[in-house]
Amino acid sequence: MFKEKLEDYTEEEFLNFLGGLRSTMKDGKPLKGKELEMYWDSLVDHFIEITQHPSGSDLIFYPKSQGDDKPENILKIVKEWRVHRGYPCLKTLNKVDNKTIYGTSSRLANAMMLIT
Repeated sequence: MFKEKLEDYTEEEFLNFLGGLRSTMKDGKPLKGKELEMYWDSLVDHFIEITQHPSGSDLIFYPKSQGDDKPENILKIVKEWRVHRGYPCLKTLNKVDNKTIYGTSSRLANAMMLIT
């Protein structure tokens, strides 16, 4: 269900993952009570593990600024933090000379420098 590392996710996949934290559905099935709680717990635990951000679940539940709990802003905060520390980030899909390059953002930057 979950990917092993953050760099295994594309931005779209990670945004969908974050959207699951606001949903009461899993695989098209409505969840309630303990089952829903366990599902959300698994999402939060995975988020903490793969992002490695020191604020952990506070990024989701106790944002520093209003609106920072939106998936797009959580993604931005995590990306900026990881890039600043030189950690691999999300998988990117880019075309260079009509060839698709798959890789994490830091690897992609190196690959693009070699091509040009």
